[in-house]
Amino acid sequence: MAMKNISVPRPTVKEVEKYLRQWNNLKDYKAQEEALDKLFFKLCPKNVDESDILLKVASLNDFYSTPNSICKCIIRAESEGCKK
Repeated sequence: MAMKNISVPRPTVKEVEKYLRQWNNLKDYKAQEEALDKLFFKLCPKNVDESDILLKVASLNDFYSTPNSICKCIIRAESEGCKK
């Protein structure tokens, strides 16, 4: 799947703060973020094992509707030396 170049305007500080307030007030936000932090930073901190990556992707998908195809992108990025 080819990625399209999209021009996204730089948001203002006021706009970012507005969306952060909305994000922080989402129902279940705190519990989800704590669960994802535990999963990503304690239980499965590396992106080497495919089952760990699938677990992360499934969790992200459940919480935020992230496409499962991202797993292959993570594996590819890890093999190419991208650590973030």
